[in-house]
Amino acid sequence: MPHEGARLSTRTVGVFDSGVGGLAVASALQRLRADVNVRYVADSAHFPYGEKDRTYVRERVLACGKQLVDEGCELVVVACNTACSEGLEALRRQLGAQVPVVGVEPPLKPAMAKSASRRVAVLATRRTVQGKRLARLCHTYAKDADVFLVPMVGLAELVEAGEVDGPQVRNLLERALEEPLERGVDVVALGCTHYSFVQEELSRMLPAHVTVVHPELPVAQHAIRRLVEIQENGVKTKNSKKHENGSDTGRRRIHLGATGCQETFEGAVRRLMRKGALVLDGLVHEDLDQV
Repeated sequence: MPHEGARLSTRTVGVFDSGVGGLAVASALQRLRADVNVRYVADSAHFPYGEKDRTYVRERVLACGKQLVDEGCELVVVACNTACSEGLEALRRQLGAQVPVVGVEPPLKPAMAKSASRRVAVLATRRTVQGKRLARLCHTYAKDADVFLVPMVGLAELVEAGEVDGPQVRNLLERALEEPLERGVDVVALGCTHYSFVQEELSRMLPAHVTVVHPELPVAQHAIRRLVEIQENGVKTKNSKKHENGSDTGRRRIHLGATGCQETFEGAVRRLMRKGALVLDGLVHEDLDQV
């Protein structure tokens, strides 16, 4: 059993999402470990994944995963529920044993564990709500429960623009949660990493007895466990040699790049940090080659 607190030689984790949402996972990685660097790709030129067809999303997952491995990452986190639904297994097949791949999923299991009423709402993109992955989770963890699957059309777009509070966000959330709350929901599970950034707005509008469950911490913890396994078991990934040869600076960094307009992406990150919705340390902004 790997010890999560074991000291790591500095490792680089690659994280990608269709936009800013996966930065919630990057932030969680930094909170958990000071000895992990992050390379982040926002596939903003193809945002939002939740409105694209399956083949398109799968192709983007394969392209972004390859980009991060080519940049030297020893582990890749697919920090988007839609991307995981449509392309996680394909990416694992593509990379094989080269680099471990960790995916995010709607946190239905921990949500059910916290629910006294056995009534849970899952907020997600249309594609995730329609996907087989969420259906399997419902079958496995909530067969005897009432689960309200709520497609949040437009919420990821607001967050991507740096809007995490205010009338637009509040009205969208209130409309979406009106019926589930009337039906006795006591846990709201966030099935998209973008939605983690509206926590403050959710806290203001939800009754005190309703708990919000986020997806980013479990996936960050799982990624750290896999890194520890790699080190303790002496597993050689495709990029292990680069780290053994001392290519790391020893200082924690998060390298941010976007496939779309870098200036727009950086502006959204700044707005999220200014509003206190996102905390990141050691930012390095980079222009990406064509992905």
